[in-house]
Amino acid sequence: MADGYPFQDVGARFASSGIASVAGTLSAVGTSSTFTPTAGRDFNVYIASTANTVQLERRIDGATWVAVLTPSMIAALPPSFTMSEPQVSVPYRFNVIAYVAPQDYRFSA
Repeated sequence: MADGYPFQDVGARFASSGIASVAGTLSAVGTSSTFTPTAGRDFNVYIASTANTVQLERRIDGATWVAVLTPSMIAALPPSFTMSEPQVSVPYRFNVIAYVAPQDYRFSA
């Protein structure tokens, strides 16, 4: 019990990852900025709903990008969701396959 409150201080166990968030607006066919999460730690993904066809990709070997979530999978998810990456130095990005309107996105840890 600290300062008269019966709550445990969990701040040290849930400290910030120290990785800067990456946010922007998808405004054409192409890819977003990349985000590299901390291995073994959850990270948050936000993608606003629009009529764009977008997939979430990760780089698997330093050069090849593969879809982690296809457009139909993203359409079935809520706008904000959590993922985890077990490997070190694996970046993620959004890839706009068909563009209709601006779409905000954000990666954070």
